[in-house]
Amino acid sequence: MTTVAFPVKPGDWVSNANGRPAKVKAVYESSGEALADLVLFDRKGNRVGRESPACGGPRTFEPACSLEGWHRIAEPSFPIELKWIPTGEGSVVGGYYAGKPLPAREYIPAPRRVRGSGALDKKLANLAYREANAFREALELISNGHNDPRTLASFVLTNLRLPTK
Repeated sequence: MTTVAFPVKPGDWVSNANGRPAKVKAVYESSGEALADLVLFDRKGNRVGRESPACGGPRTFEPACSLEGWHRIAEPSFPIELKWIPTGEGSVVGGYYAGKPLPAREYIPAPRRVRGSGALDKKLANLAYREANAFREALELISNGHNDPRTLASFVLTNLRLPTK
């Protein structure tokens, strides 16, 4: 499994070229592209919710947004107003300035915890082993010509030693 570094992490604020602020809910990789679930906000600071058709999906955030065109910013101070924004070439342009641009991160998510090594799994494995042994012994009795079902059932149940609640 290859490790992917993302330019943002959950909880970061991002903005697009139009000054639209959003908060990153989750980041993940799909088909080599960095995607993010974004909670969109309007310029007054209200949550917008999902803008694309929900089709049964989440309604509080926009899922699977490409991070192309979004850049990391400092937490915006709402309401976002029209301001003069320097272009870096000595001129200014009127636009919505969501927040101070921040450099991209090198966020590597923590690996997911592997489940299945707990005490409950060991108890279930021991129970399955005991059950298998009891049924194996019962099948051996049947193959040896034992045909009384009540005696056979009581033998299996007494040898199972089921755990009590």
